[in-house]
Amino acid sequence: MTRMQSINSWKLRSGLLFLALLLVVALAFVPTARAQDNEGQQALTEAARLKITAQSLLDLGRVIELCEQAVEKGLSAESEVFCNQLLSATLSQRGLGIYELIFGSSPPSPQWATLREVALSDLEKSLEISAEQPDALLAVARLNQLPEGDEERANEALDQLIELGVDSPAMIGQIYMLRFLLQGDDAEAQLAVLNEGLETYPENADLLRARAAYYADNEEYEASLEDLKAALTIEPDHIPTLQVLAGVLESLDRTEEALAVLEEASNQAPELVPVMLERARLLARTEKWEEALELLNQVAQLDPNNITLLLIRTAINQELGNYDDALGDVNRILSAIPEFEPALRLRVVLWFEQEEYGRAMQDLKNILRIQERNGEVDSEIYLQIASLLAMQDKWEEAIIVFDELLKDSPDDPYALRGRGDAYLGLGQEEDAIVDYEHSLEIAPEDSGVLNNLSWLLSTSMNDELRDGDRALELAVKACEVTEYGEAHILSTLAAAHAELGDFEEARTWSAKSVELAIEHADELRDGIVDSLRAELECYERNEPWREEDQLGADSGDEGEDAAGDDDKPADDPKEPGKGEDPSRPGTGDGTLISV
Repeated sequence: MTRMQSINSWKLRSGLLFLALLLVVALAFVPTARAQDNEGQQALTEAARLKITAQSLLDLGRVIELCEQAVEKGLSAESEVFCNQLLSATLSQRGLGIYELIFGSSPPSPQWATLREVALSDLEKSLEISAEQPDALLAVARLNQLPEGDEERANEALDQLIELGVDSPAMIGQIYMLRFLLQGDDAEAQLAVLNEGLETYPENADLLRARAAYYADNEEYEASLEDLKAALTIEPDHIPTLQVLAGVLESLDRTEEALAVLEEASNQAPELVPVMLERARLLARTEKWEEALELLNQVAQLDPNNITLLLIRTAINQELGNYDDALGDVNRILSAIPEFEPALRLRVVLWFEQEEYGRAMQDLKNILRIQERNGEVDSEIYLQIASLLAMQDKWEEAIIVFDELLKDSPDDPYALRGRGDAYLGLGQEEDAIVDYEHSLEIAPEDSGVLNNLSWLLSTSMNDELRDGDRALELAVKACEVTEYGEAHILSTLAAAHAELGDFEEARTWSAKSVELAIEHADELRDGIVDSLRAELECYERNEPWREEDQLGADSGDEGEDAAGDDDKPADDPKEPGKGEDPSRPGTGDGTLISV
C-alpha cells in the first residue's frame, strides 16, 4: 500500500491548536498561578510557552517533561485538566512525528523497529488521556500492522476509529486497506473486508480502487474494470486510476482501448512522464514504432536520464535494427549504474544480434559475478552462458555447464534441449535423443524439440536410430503447434515422409517449405533457401535425405563432424529457434522488456 496521506502536517496543526491553548492559559489560569505562585503552575506555564515555539522532536520532549513535572509538583484541578490536554496533544504530536520518520522516508530507516516502539509508547500514552484522536489511532493501527506488530491492537484501533464515525473518505479508505493487509494471505478474508467497506461506503473511490486492484491481482479483470469505472464516475480526473484501468485493459488484450485511456490521461496532464512512458510502451507493443519513438523523444526533453525511457527506447531500436542508437542508450544507463542487470541483459541481446559473442559472454559473466556477490544466482544466467557457448560451436564447454544445471534441475526442459543440441553438435546422436525425449515429457509442445528430434530420426546416418513413424508423428505435431507456418518445420515433415518412402508427400511439403522460405528470405540465415532446394531435388530423385548429403552440399570440408549442420534452419543448435523463450539470448523476436 502506498504511503498514507491522512496524517496532515503535524507541526502546523499542533502549533495552531496550542496557540489557542496558550490563550486559555493566559486568560484563565495565570491569575491563579500568580496567587498560588507554586512550582507546578510555573512548570505548566513554561511548557505551554515552549510548546508554541517547538521546532523539533527534542523540543517536544522538553514540553512533555515539563508537563509531567507540573503534575508531580501539584496543580489546581483546572490547571491539571489543561496540563493533561497539553501532555496528550504533545505526546501525540511527537508520536506522529516519529511515525513520519518511519513511513516518510524511502528506503525506510534501518532503525524503524526501535522508532516504532518509541512512537507507539507516545501515542498510547496520549490515547489513555484522550481517546478520540483519529490520526493517532490510525498511526497505532499502521505501526502494529508492520512485521512483528500487535495485530490484535491494530484491529482494536481500527474498530475504535469506525466507532468514532470518521467521515473522511481518505481515512475510511485507509482503515479498510489496513484491515485488508491484516488478513495476511487469506484471499477470501481480504475480499470480505473490502466488500464490507463498500457496503457501508459504496461511493468511496479509494475502496473501489483497492478492490479493483485485488481483482486484477487475482486475474479477475472484468470485475476490476467495473470497480475502476465506478471509481472514475466519482473522481473522473484521477490519473492513477486511469493508469490502472489502462493496465487492466492491456491484460485483457484490449490494447487500443488502453491507449485511448492513456491518451485521455495525457490530455489532462500533457507532460506527466509516467503516463507518456506507458503510452510509448503500448505503442511499441502494437508495433507503432515511430509513434513510440517520437513520444519517448518528448520524454527525453523533460527527463533525459529517465531509466525507463532509455530501456524502452533501447528495446525499440533493437527491434528496428538501430543497434548504434540502442547501444548508445543502454551504455548511457550502464555508465550511470554499471551493475544494472536489466540493462546488462538487454545489451547481451544486442551483442548477440550483431554476432559479438565475446562481448555477450563478457556481459553474461558480469551478471553472474553480480549475482554471486549478492548470493542470489539465477540459473537462467548459466543457461544463457551454456547456450552462447553452443552457438559458438563450443559443444564440450556447453555440455559441462548444462550438466551442472541439470544436477540441480534434472527436469529443466530448456537445459535438456540445450544439452541435446550440444550432443548433436558433437555427433552423439543417441545422447541427443535421450535428452530430447526427456524434454518432451516436460514440454510436449516445444516446437523446437519436436522439430529437432523428428529431423534426427528421419535423417541420421545410423540405420538403427532412424524411426520414420516416430519422426512423422513428431513432425506433424510440430507443424500443428506452429500452424504450418515455419519453412524449416515443413522441411522436417517432408523428410519424415521421405524416410517412410512416401516421396510424393515429401515433394509436396518440401516445395511448400521452399516457397515459404523464399517469401521470408529476409528473415532467414544466408543459404537456407539453397539448402531447402537441395532437399527438394533429393526427393525428386526418390531418395530420402541423409545428413551426409547436407554436409557435402554445404561445404565439402574434409574432417567436419558428421553432425555439423543436422538441425533444421532457424532451429539449429548453433542459433536459437523462433519458438524459444524470448528471454534467451538472440531470439530477436521483438519482445520488449518489462519496465
